[in-house]
Amino acid sequence: MEQVFAVEQRRPAGRIAADPTTDPDIPLPRATLHSMQMRLVAMLITIGTAMSSLDAQMIVVPRAHDVIPVKGSTVLSLSADDIAHTVEKVAKSMGARLGKSPRGNTVVSIRVPTIKLDENCIYPIINGKTGGHLQTFASWQMGLLHGREEQRNARPSGDVLLELSIQPAEGGRTRFEFWSNCVADTELGRVLANSTGKFERAFLNQLAPGLNLDTWTTAA
Repeated sequence: MEQVFAVEQRRPAGRIAADPTTDPDIPLPRATLHSMQMRLVAMLITIGTAMSSLDAQMIVVPRAHDVIPVKGSTVLSLSADDIAHTVEKVAKSMGARLGKSPRGNTVVSIRVPTIKLDENCIYPIINGKTGGHLQTFASWQMGLLHGREEQRNARPSGDVLLELSIQPAEGGRTRFEFWSNCVADTELGRVLANSTGKFERAFLNQLAPGLNLDTWTTAA
């Protein structure tokens, strides 16, 4: 008598049910494929938007920032002539020059090489998009030294300008006012810059040693 044996087909050990999204041998349903394509497109759009935003932030638009002069005023118990004489004496001792402003006031100025200018002035060129300072006078000067020949040969500098108003007041006293800022060479040419107040304080401390400058001086 002939025997019939049933053959049971079994999956290989460890094999799990086929997943059309992970098994390359099984074609994806059209709806699933479309969904994956849409997710991929959305991801690419998100990445593109983020890259565009990053590129926009990295664009540097240099411009000169607004200048706020260091200024102050007080009444001194000295005659205007005595103060004018002292101004000349102090300016000479500090190696400063004397001149006149368009308003007829005395201007005390001192020229400083760019490489040393950061002590007296604030580099005035900022990123017009972010408002942040791009560099310092020293770093700009170092950049020139590694630039083209005409840049390496340049000798940029800056001037601290201290304008003084000396007006007689009652009782032989004098109303004394001052304004100061800087004008300096930069990547955008020679422009106005804010002062740190260092030169002004050194000058005024010699002019009127007894004054408390913090009570009548406004720094930029």
